[in-house]
Amino acid sequence: MKNALFISIIFSLVLITSCSLKDKGNYDYVDVARPVVTGLDAEYTVLLGDELKIKPKVTIAGKADFSFHWKITLPDGVKEFYGDSLKFSPGSVVGVFTGKLILTNNVNGTQYLYPFKISTSTIFSKGVMVLSDEGGVAQLSFVKPDNSVMPRIYRTMQGHDLPNGPLQLIGANFYWGMQYYWVLCSQGADPGVKLEPNTLSVLRTVKDNFLVPEKGAVKLGTQYERSNGSAMIGVMNDKLATTYALGYAVMDPYGMWGDGYLTKGDGTYKLGGSFIYAEYQYLYGYDEFGKKFIKFQYDGKWVGDDYVVPAAVGSTPLAFDPKNVGLSKVLFMSLIGTTHFAFCKNDANDVFEFQFKRSAGVKDTITPILKRPFAGSSIVKANSKWLSSVTNEFFISSDDKIYRYNRITADLTTLSASFSGDKITMMKFANSNTLMVGVQSGKIYFLDISLGINGVIIPSKTIQGIPGAPVDAYIRTS
Repeated sequence: MKNALFISIIFSLVLITSCSLKDKGNYDYVDVARPVVTGLDAEYTVLLGDELKIKPKVTIAGKADFSFHWKITLPDGVKEFYGDSLKFSPGSVVGVFTGKLILTNNVNGTQYLYPFKISTSTIFSKGVMVLSDEGGVAQLSFVKPDNSVMPRIYRTMQGHDLPNGPLQLIGANFYWGMQYYWVLCSQGADPGVKLEPNTLSVLRTVKDNFLVPEKGAVKLGTQYERSNGSAMIGVMNDKLATTYALGYAVMDPYGMWGDGYLTKGDGTYKLGGSFIYAEYQYLYGYDEFGKKFIKFQYDGKWVGDDYVVPAAVGSTPLAFDPKNVGLSKVLFMSLIGTTHFAFCKNDANDVFEFQFKRSAGVKDTITPILKRPFAGSSIVKANSKWLSSVTNEFFISSDDKIYRYNRITADLTTLSASFSGDKITMMKFANSNTLMVGVQSGKIYFLDISLGINGVIIPSKTIQGIPGAPVDAYIRTS
């Protein structure tokens, strides 16, 4: 027992002594040389249809035998390549993708990682897509950033024309990139197509966009672009038509017309071509058959004239009866702040301006504010274009002129821009300070309407060479 204890004490002392010994640091370090890689950039840009070629040069001091492994992360997965050079064609996908080169020195097994990015784009990524009317035929043209025009690109790329009677060009653009265009027309059994934005290949037609096949005629009117253009609500066959707006915005049935897509309402109403849609809140339009203002829920459900109109106060009558307006056609409706505006005309082409307020409740309360003859009644033509700013101004085209109407003062002034008899066929905002105006001869002008500037043409931005008369345009920045 004593011997065992003695041995245990001696063993413990040996352990303590050995643990207390200092590390003398007598090691031989080998400095492994790092390779020097040239010809590999941090970011590349490649156009769809082109091929990206990367062939880096690798040098290193000492003995080496390198192998190259490339990885590129795309939406449909990781693509892998091997060899001392990379050849990559991006297909039809536009975006920014991560890549990396894994360089392995097979002599000692050391690996080196070199990340990079690939930005893919198309010739259509930046510029203006223009829808025009060339003798009744819809044409798509693309204007490059230098203002040079690629005319009739849909016909060139697809070998046939779009439907006749161009109406509207809608772009669905999300934060991760452009998804598609809708080209909507007024004529033909199938009056429109949905296009892939980078190749202009047809994704589907208007008739293909019905969940339940639509056998009858489809007559399109103005469509409001919901959710960045991915869903539509607007006029079809003189009624309100609504596409699905639930679920993932780039997957069916989102953006398609499904069961009950057409609001039948009272069966007789005729929805005018301009309306107010407060996104995901409500829609107010004008019934050109019943000659009154009508309401729909945000999802298209019918309310009609089932709203409250307050009684007149004292001897002062209401400005008008929204349930009995009595005019045959609505020209333009707009919401500025909380005031709803409508410009309607009678059969004698006399135009009247209406203003009303809405108060939400179990039933909306519509309070008429104003009815008066429109100060610009004489300048309104059948083909006049209308716009409203977020402040107090309206813009109305009349043949080759544009008028600015102040709704507070009722002043009507002519913008400075002169189009020398060239009739205006398109008018929209390029931004809050710039009007984009298309004329019959195939030109598009940009007008400065910023504070203190009365619609002066910006010469450097003028586009020429559009086939036919511009109808609509979409400015694409990426």
